Amino acid sequence: MSCSTYGHRFLSFEKAIERLAGLGFKALDIMGTRPHLLPDDYTKEEIEKIREILAYYGIKVSAVTPFDGHPQWHLTASNERHRRDTIDHVKKCIQVAAVLESKVVQCITGMPLILDVPFTKAWNNAKQGLLECAKHAEEHGVVIALEGEENNVVRTSSDTLRMIQEVEHPNLQALLEIGHANMMATDDPMHAIEILKDKIVHCHAHDNHGMTDEHLVPGDGIIDWESVLGALSRTGYRGYVALEILVPNPDGGALRGKRHLEERMHASGS
Repeated sequence: MSCSTYGHRFLSFEKAIERLAGLGFKALDIMGTRPHLLPDDYTKEEIEKIREILAYYGIKVSAVTPFDGHPQWHLTASNERHRRDTIDHVKKCIQVAAVLESKVVQCITGMPLILDVPFTKAWNNAKQGLLECAKHAEEHGVVIALEGEENNVVRTSSDTLRMIQEVEHPNLQALLEIGHANMMATDDPMHAIEILKDKIVHCHAHDNHGMTDEHLVPGDGIIDWESVLGALSRTGYRGYVALEILVPNPDGGALRGKRHLEERMHASGS
């Protein structure tokens, strides 16, 4: 079980670590953006210090996440420098992940979808960027976990698998995004697990009511967590399930979500 620092964006990165450690988490997904660990804001020595802080709390880094749902970084942008900056940002996050001994860096293709870029061109731009990032990840012993998200070029689990197959690099694999799969008409969590199964290297958990990306505490929406976690376990997946909630009371939400998922894991035998 892991928790993303995404829900604690009202705190500095160091304080978010302290708060989540106090809630009993032993692994964290770290946002590679402001106000948390944007690589450009930290020297090499300061990142080493972060590693010491994490070790003090007994916390492992389950993943580094370079994207936060805003268009600051975009692999399909019409502007070439924008795309180049995005690739460079992901590469920096890969290097941070290596220092912090994380094996996974999350990646999306960028949102919102740029409507004046033809889909085929946007897809190919994303493919080229992901291949370059995957090669860099290989050099640092890290894997890119591609996440499908509404209003991206890569949206569904089928899109995710297609992109992985076209990039054809072992260091580009899949992130199972349970909440996102639940809100798409052409996808659902069980379908996503069936399609992606042996490609899954990381998992995000949050709930919704099937219409919008609410990032609710697991159990507060309509997802059948016992069935989903059981199906995920049967694929042989043994990686982290990271809470990624965004609620008014993030401490209470994280604790409730942790408890709910642990209970459903136990009930499903996973």
